[in-house]
Amino acid sequence: MSVSWVMKCPVCQKALAQSQVTAKNTQTPIQVEACSSKCGIWLDSGELTQARGLMQDIPTELRGKIPGMVTDRNCPKCEDRSLLEIKYPRTKSGVKLDPLKVDQCPLCRGIWLDSGEL
Repeated sequence: MSVSWVMKCPVCQKALAQSQVTAKNTQTPIQVEACSSKCGIWLDSGELTQARGLMQDIPTELRGKIPGMVTDRNCPKCEDRSLLEIKYPRTKSGVKLDPLKVDQCPLCRGIWLDSGEL
């Protein structure tokens, strides 16, 4: 008898399904887990880097310096671990924009992006 483990959306608790997003710079498909209710997507550690053409998910100089607030959302991968809301600084053409709020698991380093954040 095999037991299958299903990752659940941290927002609505429905099962996440495998999906693909296309990397910004390389046009390479990246496997992610998406909510069937379109709440958002889960990216394993490193996948945001691939999807957005970044050098790393959270820049080294910001790690440990970005205040993370504990959310009421659980990590879809670690299940009993609360996600932290990270305010990711952004600029466009040298102009400072409002920070992007992403949810990151402190254990597996995966990232939850609400719909529209990618």
